[in-house]
Amino acid sequence: SLPPAVAEEVLRRYADVLRVGRLVLNGDEVAWNTDSSNEGQLQSFCECFGPRLANAAPDLALKEPWVLRMAPYWFCKAVSINYALIEVVLMVQRRVGVLCSIETREDRGSALVEYHVETRPGGMVVVSMLWRKADNIIYYDPVTSRREVKGTLSCLETWFNLPPGKDFAPAYSFQLRLRRSLTQKFAASLASSVACGTTQDRRGGATETVFIDEPLRSDFPLEPAAEGDRP
Repeated sequence: SLPPAVAEEVLRRYADVLRVGRLVLNGDEVAWNTDSSNEGQLQSFCECFGPRLANAAPDLALKEPWVLRMAPYWFCKAVSINYALIEVVLMVQRRVGVLCSIETREDRGSALVEYHVETRPGGMVVVSMLWRKADNIIYYDPVTSRREVKGTLSCLETWFNLPPGKDFAPAYSFQLRLRRSLTQKFAASLASSVACGTTQDRRGGATETVFIDEPLRSDFPLEPAAEGDRP
């Protein structure tokens, strides 16, 4: 399980994925219990994700067990609204002129996002979020509450090493397709840069990159407690 201070930070800021109850690790499903409190969801997630990650990265499990203990924190943070998605929301706001939301759940509560983790040689992991439904960038008029679709976010992806460097702040590639006005339709399409790294169909749209300022690792003194697990 995570050190208490780290678990508290996850529950306070990065708990979005816990209620989903599943992710895909190297093509195989990892599922955990969501029929409990937030604390119970986090405990179940750590108990399910940690051993599966250890099996996927046996060298890391042998040499750096504290890293596997902290891995649920880094994953939860990397896919959270407060850490990554907010940067995309702000970028969309600059382009369309209004503050929108990005839907991650349907009205009846089921998840619209699939979470994927792929391990790579050298202790690297690739983390991605894939949206199953288009037209998920929404603007709600504050006066009329009218719902207006502004576009589609198809994927959001990043990578980092385990453990990430103390000052490492990841870059995220994402596919974005905005609905444009008649005037904008005559303008050039959004520039393409770094492509999302998985082979799945992203349903079109330009691929761009956003850079995060905040390091992925938590501020001192949260993580040294976990580093005490070093052999």
